[in-house]
Amino acid sequence: MRRVHLMHFPLLVCLSGCAAPPHADFGEAMKTDEVSMTSTAEVFEQPTSYDGKYLRLRGEVVSVCAKKGCWLRLVPVGGESADSLFVKFTCPVRGRLIPMAAVGHEAIVEGTLEVSKITEAEARHYAEDAGKSAAEIAKIVGDRVQLRMKSPAAQIVGLEPPPPPSSASPTTKPASRPVK
Repeated sequence: MRRVHLMHFPLLVCLSGCAAPPHADFGEAMKTDEVSMTSTAEVFEQPTSYDGKYLRLRGEVVSVCAKKGCWLRLVPVGGESADSLFVKFTCPVRGRLIPMAAVGHEAIVEGTLEVSKITEAEARHYAEDAGKSAAEIAKIVGDRVQLRMKSPAAQIVGLEPPPPPSSASPTTKPASRPVK
């Protein structure tokens, strides 16, 4: 009986060392069997060839919407980039979606890539949501091209999964008792 356990020891060591790093899932479930990983750097090099396509990308989170966590910005992992991919989450969620703690972590997102123009007002709005200073916001002048991903799903590597939502609504009030 001991031999059987010792024979399986190398397999157990490999399996425990080969486990995926912890991550937190946000939004809808990933379409793991249907979508393969695309290089974020490749998308930055040839954005129009990916316009309108459903992709899975890996990148480093450089900013998150400070108000609701409804968007984040990604750059290629380990790479320097003046540009970032704007990821807007499409799933209707109450409360905060992506935590601020995601900044600096690797993320995997899925969604439809869109190469689009945004107005100066929209760019300033996103900069304000990101907590940029008034001086930085004032430097935003004119419309600009932006790589956007409409994403229903994200995984943030290295974050613990969020606690499940409580069943009690924060707006729920206790039932009032009739006054006698």
